[in-house]
Amino acid sequence: MSKVLVESENDQIVTVIGVHSELLRLENQYNCSFTFKKSINICSNDILESDVLLSIRPNSPLSYSIINLSKSAGKFVIVCYDDNLMQLPDDYIIYHKRENIVNQILSKTDVIYSCNRYLASKFAHYTKNQRFVIKDTAIDINTIFPFSASNNSVVKIVYAAGRDHEVLFENHVLPALIRISKEMELKFQLDFIGVKPDISCLRDYVDISFIDPMPLSEFRYFIAYQHYDIGLAPLNDDEFSRCKYYNKFIEYTLAGIFGIYSDCEPNNLVVKNYENGLLSTNTTDDWANSLKIAISNKELREKCIVNAQNLLKREYTDLYINSKFIKDIPELIHYTSPQSKISKFCLFNAKINYRLFKVKEYFYLSFMYISKKGFTSFAKKIMDRFSSKRSI
Repeated sequence: MSKVLVESENDQIVTVIGVHSELLRLENQYNCSFTFKKSINICSNDILESDVLLSIRPNSPLSYSIINLSKSAGKFVIVCYDDNLMQLPDDYIIYHKRENIVNQILSKTDVIYSCNRYLASKFAHYTKNQRFVIKDTAIDINTIFPFSASNNSVVKIVYAAGRDHEVLFENHVLPALIRISKEMELKFQLDFIGVKPDISCLRDYVDISFIDPMPLSEFRYFIAYQHYDIGLAPLNDDEFSRCKYYNKFIEYTLAGIFGIYSDCEPNNLVVKNYENGLLSTNTTDDWANSLKIAISNKELREKCIVNAQNLLKREYTDLYINSKFIKDIPELIHYTSPQSKISKFCLFNAKINYRLFKVKEYFYLSFMYISKKGFTSFAKKIMDRFSSKRSI
């Protein structure tokens, strides 16, 4: 039985929580053992006692040190990426040194696994043996909620996204919502989860709520029991977005919510127009037309949700996804690392350097944010992060 050490810099982000949950279900099916630790809490003994290191979204100097040490000790190294962390968009405010670290990490990697084929094949070119594996999100079919339209005359629409996705919504969806809110007499409600775009121009036409982000398991139940009619999933048609995953299709479908998605990769790899959702080009005319169709056609919404949920039941179950994953990476259950010795203090300097790195990063990001968006916006962002209030 292989002992797998699972490392991540931050164990509270959605991707890491999702991977942890999937690996625990994998552990129950196969002869493998997973130990989950934040990189700052990993010691040399953790590495010695493992056969395999699995690192989730590594792009820090400490993650690199752990990966490099593991590789030197004969461990099998797997890295998981769901975003192109080597080449983020120009409008992202990031510490540029992290992008360079990803390249160094890939040079020490035995196999990449990702939910996105384009991203995995792109990153594999930086590894020694160019090996990569595709793993879709595995779902528990017991968490699927059937289609259930809202019980009143108000159409309920939701947009769930991470922080800093305001511009995406404001560019692609907001102009269309302004148009149809003036043209259609039907009332509708718009809820934002985890994101706060400027929609002051809609307040006279739409009931609007801002809801703070929440843990993934809580989020799934929340959106299901709210009985939303429509979920929005705008996405830029660019290189960075092409490397992402269609998480919103998975989450909306699990909750029984009909989705409108930007017609670009990866959305159009899974969404079939008028079959399991609506695809919209990123124009005001097309988004407005898609919204009108979705709002006025309950039968279409129900048909698409039934088809989307049947797809999850066929091709995204634990049994289907995990059996393929183990076949693609048999080292997860069959690899035994050679005996090796590692100094107790081998990560001591790496952890000190990492803490210094974080301090430099904080000041760099603060300066860049203030330079680009102003001090008022920076102060608001800090307040939002510490605020625990929820408006529902």
